[in-house]
Amino acid sequence: MPRLHETPMGRRFFQSTLPGLVENLGRIATQMEEEKGSEPEDVYVVVGVYQGVIDDVSVTTSHDKAVEIERDLCAKYGVPADPEEREEYYEKNPEPNEVRRFEVELE
Repeated sequence: MPRLHETPMGRRFFQSTLPGLVENLGRIATQMEEEKGSEPEDVYVVVGVYQGVIDDVSVTTSHDKAVEIERDLCAKYGVPADPEEREEYYEKNPEPNEVRRFEVELE
């Protein structure tokens, strides 16, 4: 039985997805450090996945900016901006491009 890194999906994970995730986490940490003085209560993270690979990660403390980023990524990746249409798109496509917005409350 092949080990994970020997499979096509495993290679893609280790060669593309994981390095992209690490790079983007570094960008998130830098941005949060720059905004540290303002002590935000909410942080919004918007993630764009293109052909199974994390391609964009944005972090902001502004809800309006997060919505704008989400809308722009939907247009970039051909993902419907309307939440109901987006869920249909995800159900109909076996490996869809994805755009997700997360809200994190800081204590």
